[in-house]
Amino acid sequence: MTRYIHPNAPISSTLLRVSAVLTVVDYFFVSHEELQSQVGKLILSIIILIGSAYLIRNGYNWIRWALSVLFLLGIIQEIMYLPATFHSGLITTGCFAILQSAIQITAVALLFFPYNIPATKSDEPKEITD
Repeated sequence: MTRYIHPNAPISSTLLRVSAVLTVVDYFFVSHEELQSQVGKLILSIIILIGSAYLIRNGYNWIRWALSVLFLLGIIQEIMYLPATFHSGLITTGCFAILQSAIQITAVALLFFPYNIPATKSDEPKEITD
């Protein structure tokens, strides 16, 4: 099986790893006590972000569609709960949520930007064979 790595894959992968780090920072340093009881959600989020970054960097094209669906569902949920977060006095947590969403949307959008067909053999996307 041959896979081609999208030219924006390293950037997208790095952005997803940055989002995972921000998730941990938000959890340990910013989140309110009641939010810290949701350890399962934290672990699942980090596994999805790091696993997606790994798959993107290794040229699996299907992950961009899976991430699109997951992040669309996450954005819908965030839009519903973000006003309540700000009203309850968790301003820093709300700001972290907005920052993480922006990073994740950018990471997914980069994978959908078309790229030009290379002019020379040295400019071609990397080919990976299993």
